[in-house]
Amino acid sequence: MAKKITVINKTTANQLSTAVVAELAALGEKLGVAFRFKGGVMGASLVMKIEAAIVNEDGSAETEFAAAFKRYVDEHGIPLEALGKKFPHGNKQFILRGYNPSAPKFPWVAENVATGEMHRLTKGGVERTFGPDAVATKGAKKPAPGGKVPKADAPMVGFKKGQSVMARWEDGQMYKAKYLKPGIRVGYHRVLFEDGTEFGTKTLKLA
Repeated sequence: MAKKITVINKTTANQLSTAVVAELAALGEKLGVAFRFKGGVMGASLVMKIEAAIVNEDGSAETEFAAAFKRYVDEHGIPLEALGKKFPHGNKQFILRGYNPSAPKFPWVAENVATGEMHRLTKGGVERTFGPDAVATKGAKKPAPGGKVPKADAPMVGFKKGQSVMARWEDGQMYKAKYLKPGIRVGYHRVLFEDGTEFGTKTLKLA
């Protein structure tokens, strides 16, 4: 039987937080989330901050940076499939773990494959590996005999106001919407979702 806690101090606070997270483990498994202790305020009592994170298919808990990567996918332009994939940066290999919209100079959160340490990286390796230019290069057609390069497939352009489209929302999913007009930012479009929400997105296609 566990010894009763009679005073709140650093030792008992650690004991409490560990015990609470352990007790929540069964509930988390049932709901598909992982509970983590994220600090607290200690005084006459202990106010704990408990985080509930989505559990990914590989069993890892969703981090705030992974969630931000999905939420801002239309802003940073890197496909969702890149999250969790390896890429070169300098002479090292990293795994892309997330995006930090508050750090424009070092927006990418990545794990060093060799050491397991987390790093903040500049755009460099991520965009060279997963960015639009990389995708275009991978899909480029080889020159035909005689040195002529076949014409690339023409991109779909010229959406009309009121046209039915499928547009990407913050969660990375595509939903039905009505096209409104080109956005202020280059490459963006304003759409109106079926629930009445107006939104700016970079990713859309005809419904």
